[in-house]
Amino acid sequence: MSDDSHVVWDAKTLNHPEKATGYGCLWRHAIPDGPGWATHPCNHAANGYRVSLASRSGLYDKDHQRIARALGFLTQGSELGSRGKKWIWRRFPSGDGGSTRQTTVSDYLRQARQSLYWLGRGPEGWHIGVSHLSPTPDQPLKKGNRPHFQPRQNDVLGGYGAFYPYEHNYHHLLPIGAIEKWVIGDDSAGGSSRSKRIIKLLLFSRWNIHNEKNMVLLPQQQFESRIVGLPAH
Repeated sequence: MSDDSHVVWDAKTLNHPEKATGYGCLWRHAIPDGPGWATHPCNHAANGYRVSLASRSGLYDKDHQRIARALGFLTQGSELGSRGKKWIWRRFPSGDGGSTRQTTVSDYLRQARQSLYWLGRGPEGWHIGVSHLSPTPDQPLKKGNRPHFQPRQNDVLGGYGAFYPYEHNYHHLLPIGAIEKWVIGDDSAGGSSRSKRIIKLLLFSRWNIHNEKNMVLLPQQQFESRIVGLPAH
């Protein structure tokens, strides 16, 4: 549901059509830009970053450099190893064949080399919240020295986005689409009496699908996933 007001319901019933603090939420919606962006309870990426940085940091602060070298994916410098290249070629979808496959795999190899560049700089190269002082990624931001995995807000606030230090995504453990279809029902806009009752019950409990407990930081590509040891998004 794209409407920022969510369902037709006022704040007294614990939905937040106007006030966001502390209320439940079940929907996809835009987060207003500005000072409150990072602390908005429905900012799933910011919530995912905070929980990854704190209680789940053990998932992300491994010695990925050692793991990548043991797999033959990373040379003693920061180059993509031959075993890594072969691994990508064997597992990459064939696509349409010919030049299409060649171009696509080349793009994938370039992304792998870029992520390995940061990993090659030290054991903490992919750790959550680490900042590489120099050089910073080639991004059109006005702020330098942004931490790894920090969500991007705009040119001034936030991090470098979904490709730093490797392509990643803040994923809902209980997906919004699954809640809409299998919990609320196919009438996810709340038109049926059953859907309305379920929506009221969930929002009355103040459960927020964007809460940090429902968020997990996942690699977007299989190559980084193999090194990190988490499923690819």
